[in-house]
Amino acid sequence: MTDRDFSNWIGVCFLVLINAAFLTLLATPIATVLSRNSAFVLLAISTLLLAASYLAQPGSAGSMRFPSSHWLQKSLNRPITVVTIASVIYAMSSLVWSPLPERGLGALAQTTAATLMVVLGCYIVARPNVAPVWLPRALLLSLAIGLAFVVFELSFGSPIRGLLGASTEPYRLNRAALCMALFVPLLFLRATEHLLVSLRIVLIVCIGGAVLISQSESAKLAFLVVLLTYAFTFWTSSRIAIVLLGSTIIVLHVFAPLLAIAINMALPREMGETLSQGLFGDPYYFVRIEIWWAHVQQILSAPILGHGLQASQAAPQIYAGSDPAVIRGLSYGHPHSLSIQVWYELGSVGVLLSSALIWFVMQKLASLRRHDQKVAVAVIAGVWSVAYVGHGAWQHWWWALVGTLTVLFVSLKQRNPSDGNT
Repeated sequence: MTDRDFSNWIGVCFLVLINAAFLTLLATPIATVLSRNSAFVLLAISTLLLAASYLAQPGSAGSMRFPSSHWLQKSLNRPITVVTIASVIYAMSSLVWSPLPERGLGALAQTTAATLMVVLGCYIVARPNVAPVWLPRALLLSLAIGLAFVVFELSFGSPIRGLLGASTEPYRLNRAALCMALFVPLLFLRATEHLLVSLRIVLIVCIGGAVLISQSESAKLAFLVVLLTYAFTFWTSSRIAIVLLGSTIIVLHVFAPLLAIAINMALPREMGETLSQGLFGDPYYFVRIEIWWAHVQQILSAPILGHGLQASQAAPQIYAGSDPAVIRGLSYGHPHSLSIQVWYELGSVGVLLSSALIWFVMQKLASLRRHDQKVAVAVIAGVWSVAYVGHGAWQHWWWALVGTLTVLFVSLKQRNPSDGNT
């Protein structure tokens, strides 16, 4: 085999691997309909494919491309890297006083793995000429197929899931509905062709309808937040929107226990049940307040270091002698709020570290182009709104979904036409 034949073979391998990687990422909205935990597996597969494509991509001299030692040293010296490493070390240290160290170690391993996959994926797709030109259209098609699956399953009692041996309860489609709601802002990237703009608008409206008929309150919240936030970025400067969003997130994160106390005091039980059943038909709205209140009461027993990673899963046993209402609130596996769970498990030290991470992430948005900033703000607002009131802090499928959004955003924004920096 000649050098030219070898170079051609390497080029073909690169194209096959990179296309397969992006197709795997784009399968997430479809696969989530059939398997609620598929996001983590798909992210892992796509990361392996991206890594293989990176090794197969010829360098300027036909050699493999590896990160330089200078780049690695520079990356390790960045504040966000230092705080991230410190956060992992502290979370690992909390296993010493956690009542469930094995579960805590598993959660930490999954969260760290998802983070590393996202970092590696973003590093690779951020390189020039990596994201395929068909990516925006493929994203549109992926969401359209996922939408069709969700509507079909909701309308006819999940026959496809039933054939595959999966549960057919409507709530099993909640994560699929949430996935599509959070993918909506990505449709605003590269929205320049008139036909594609029209198709995007129709698709967004249809996704809103599917989210509305689903049982996922998180999806409804995310869909509303991403649209309102994206619209807000056109009313004000994108940089002001970044500062406002970052400040709001950090304030809500730090003062989450006080906010939970205020809500509990302002909303008596009788009023909460009346509002929930009368306006929404679902008393679980008030149950969330009960869950938050029960965990907040126990934060004071370990306000600095917290109870340890995944301690919330053992909370009913730890506080078995408490009031029955408190025990009931502690019996849902986790606080259903990222901020309250961080407070409960990692204490004020964990809150300060995570607040610093949030600040550094928001700072990164300032280097984006103006329209990319608007989309990024909408994505982060949607993700935070759900994390703050909906899911556990260490659910691997959730971090994988956020990671998939991040990698696709970095891929799409590289090809996004700019209207200048702000």
